[in-house]
Amino acid sequence: MRPAVDVRSYYRRHDYFKRYSMDNEKRLKELSHLYSSNKRFFGRKVLDLACGAGILGFLTERDGRDYVGIDKNPDMIKEAKKAGNRKSKRTRFLLGDVRAVRIPGKFDTLTLLGNAVIHFDTLELLTILRNVSGNVHEGAHFIVEYRDVVSMLYSGEWNPRKALEQHDTVFGKVIGSRSIGVDPLSGNIKIQSLVDGRENLVFTHAIWSPFIIQPIMEAENYELVKRRENPRNVWLDVYRAN
Repeated sequence: MRPAVDVRSYYRRHDYFKRYSMDNEKRLKELSHLYSSNKRFFGRKVLDLACGAGILGFLTERDGRDYVGIDKNPDMIKEAKKAGNRKSKRTRFLLGDVRAVRIPGKFDTLTLLGNAVIHFDTLELLTILRNVSGNVHEGAHFIVEYRDVVSMLYSGEWNPRKALEQHDTVFGKVIGSRSIGVDPLSGNIKIQSLVDGRENLVFTHAIWSPFIIQPIMEAENYELVKRRENPRNVWLDVYRAN
């Protein structure tokens, strides 16, 4: 059997994550702290929605938990499977859209971490919650991590014009970006970027805040049991299924 995944080495090798300041392993430290400080909300079976490269799975595997991570990015799932213990039955990675894929079994803990919720508008989050309703038993926990974009926009702390002005090994050098408005139907900010001087890409960024996400969760029979604000307007909510 292969040894447990060396998460630090794996994270450093993964070029895609250089935009997360991997020189100081910032994101790994954040996620490790999130997991260690909230272990009481993690049961034996964990379902990680929009799991990315599966770092949470490597952390939970060390504690003997069963983990299923799902993401629609094939490159992420490929890297996660390559890094993981191929003989382990505890940690599995699935390619699929969390809004539609059907996953067998029930889980003690569901997660939507890494500010992944910004990729989904309010109606899409409802779709996700209803899609996985059959995977949640009474008393299960749902952990959501997100930025309070409403407060950041109001205070001027977050400027869409500068959000993508950095080197990115996936998209190239963004030499200019600007906000081109808000879609009133979805609540998404629209950002246009000129990449390497060759093409314009339009990104969308859903607007979230505690006063938005909590009513949605409560409407789907989840009760807020913990809320914590971390630096940079990052919030962590823990809900319990009723």
